[in-house]
Amino acid sequence: MDDFQKLPASDEIVELLRPVVGKEAERCQRILLDRYLMPEAIFSANFEEMCGLVGQRAAEQIHLLARITSRRLTDRFQFGKIHTQCEIVDYLKALFLGLSSEHLYLISFGSRGEVVSADLVGVGTVNSAAVTPRTVVDFALKRKAKSIILAHNHPGGRPEPSPADVEMLSTLSAVVEKSGIRLLGHIIIAGSRHYIVSSG
Repeated sequence: MDDFQKLPASDEIVELLRPVVGKEAERCQRILLDRYLMPEAIFSANFEEMCGLVGQRAAEQIHLLARITSRRLTDRFQFGKIHTQCEIVDYLKALFLGLSSEHLYLISFGSRGEVVSADLVGVGTVNSAAVTPRTVVDFALKRKAKSIILAHNHPGGRPEPSPADVEMLSTLSAVVEKSGIRLLGHIIIAGSRHYIVSSG
């Protein structure tokens, strides 16, 4: 999944925008880099905010490219196989690419430690992805998971957990463990950065 590092570089953004905004491409690129600093942050920026900065056509072009790139990268991930933590993190970075609201995924592992599935269990606003413990347990049981990881994104933000993130992990950990499933932790993705919160 090294491909996540192959997102368009800052000088390539001009060429991506030129077909839809013409001569304004250079100006749009400067505005976006001034605001988001790095290309990967641009691809996960809030869509409405980006429209206000560079217009709807340019924002749509960037959003479309981000989602196509996300699909291309995540389709390469092999379920039913044991993956390293780095491979799982790279998969999640690709999965969240282009999403401008918080999404919460459940990664389920089988008895050998193989990745069984990645299920979307909650969608929130820019700042929250509410989910009930029962929803998480139901998905994990459906997948016959022996252990799980939760993962969500912080669009355009920092990867460090909020107090709400820590509280959610604590609450879910207690409920999930009663079901005989081990909660390994919670991975937070913010563009190319990530933060891993251990459950214990």
